[in-house]
Amino acid sequence: MRTRIVLAVATAGAIAAPASAQAASIAAQAPCVVSAQPVTVVGSGFTPNTLITLNGDASGSATSDATGAFSAPVPAPAVTTIAPKTVTVNASDPANPANTATVSFQVVKGVYVSNVPINGRPAEKATWRFAGFQSDAPVYGHFRLNGTTRRNYRFGIAKGPCGTLVVRAPRVPVSKVLAGKWTLQLDQERVYASASPHRTFRFQIYRTSQF
Repeated sequence: MRTRIVLAVATAGAIAAPASAQAASIAAQAPCVVSAQPVTVVGSGFTPNTLITLNGDASGSATSDATGAFSAPVPAPAVTTIAPKTVTVNASDPANPANTATVSFQVVKGVYVSNVPINGRPAEKATWRFAGFQSDAPVYGHFRLNGTTRRNYRFGIAKGPCGTLVVRAPRVPVSKVLAGKWTLQLDQERVYASASPHRTFRFQIYRTSQF
C-alpha cells in the first residue's frame, strides 16, 4: 500500500534580527502534520544563546542562536479520530519569563483515512468521513470486484489544512452489486490506477437479493 502525500506547505522561517528589536514569536512550518511525525517549530525574538522550552500538546526544546532565533523538530501527538485535532505549542524563555509565544497547528491520524461506512445495505446512504487528502482536490473511491473496476466514484472536494471531507453517499455506489470480495481504493485520481498514492480497504458482500 502506497500512502505518500504532501500535506504541508512551509511557512516563513525565523527572522534574523536582534532579540531586543522584536517581540518573541513562533510558527510551525506545516499547517497539518501526520500523527507522531515531527513538525519543525521556528522562533525569533528570544534571549540569545538560551535553552528555549517548548511545551503544551507537544513538547521539546531548542537553543536560540546569537540573534535569538531557533528551529527545532517537535513530534506531533497521536491522534486516533478521523477528524484532525488542533494542537498548541508554547515557547518559554527562562532568561526572560515574560518572553513567551504560542502557535497552533492541526494533526491528522494519517493519509487517506476514512471511516468507510460500508456495513449495511449497499444502496443506502451513509456519512463518509475523509482526512489526510490533498486540499482543494477531489476524493475518489474506486470500487473493484475480481480485478475489475465497477465504479470510479467522486465523493467531493477535500478542504482545509488536513484535506478533510464529510459527505452523505451510498455505501457501495455501484448500479449492480454482486456478491464477492470487493476492494475499495481511496485516492485522488479520477480513474483507478494501482500505482497512484492510495489506501486500500477490502470488504465482503455475501448476498445481493436483499439489496
